[in-house]
Amino acid sequence: MPTQHHLAALAAKTVAASVALACAFMLHRNPPVNVFTFEAAIAFESMLEEECYNAWFCRHLRCSQETFRKLCSMLRVRFPVKPYKKFSFERAVACTLFHLGSSVFFRETAQAFGVSKAWCIVNVNMLVRELAGMRATCIKLPQTPQEWDTIVNGFRQVRGFPFCCGAMDGTLIAINRPRDFEGWYNRKGSIVEREAFILPHSKLCCCF
Repeated sequence: MPTQHHLAALAAKTVAASVALACAFMLHRNPPVNVFTFEAAIAFESMLEEECYNAWFCRHLRCSQETFRKLCSMLRVRFPVKPYKKFSFERAVACTLFHLGSSVFFRETAQAFGVSKAWCIVNVNMLVRELAGMRATCIKLPQTPQEWDTIVNGFRQVRGFPFCCGAMDGTLIAINRPRDFEGWYNRKGSIVEREAFILPHSKLCCCF
């Protein structure tokens, strides 16, 4: 006749077998039906140190690898480190620059970097808000003759051009139609705002 110890051992074996059987069913997953993301063929983080990718950075992110690393170092101090994140902070910055520097939507940006559309939207908007808050430190117009003289002297020392405040460039930015929209049309009939920039020797942007 089975003793109490035998019954306890039998119960433990039954429970163990049931747990093992349940785990076996849980570990067996059906193949995915809907796959919305894919792993990037090239790990973006490995591209940061390879000089051969500098042309890719200039074409798609509108900056060199060195400039990209400097931008990441400026922004990283403003965000807490989260080690549990799947994607790196550099990939978030790259998504932001790729989205701002091209005419694609969030879906195409997310697909280019192997991330989800929701992740791309959250991180791009977060970084854009932070960049907008930093504009006073990077975009500054000199207010006094002494500040202009400092820029002129610095540009002469760096580039050898006297009486020059820097390299000037501009672009047209499409905007919503303002109330007094008659004077906002360009030659192509679009409502835009013209932005002119001067890049002095200090690499801080002067906006007009």
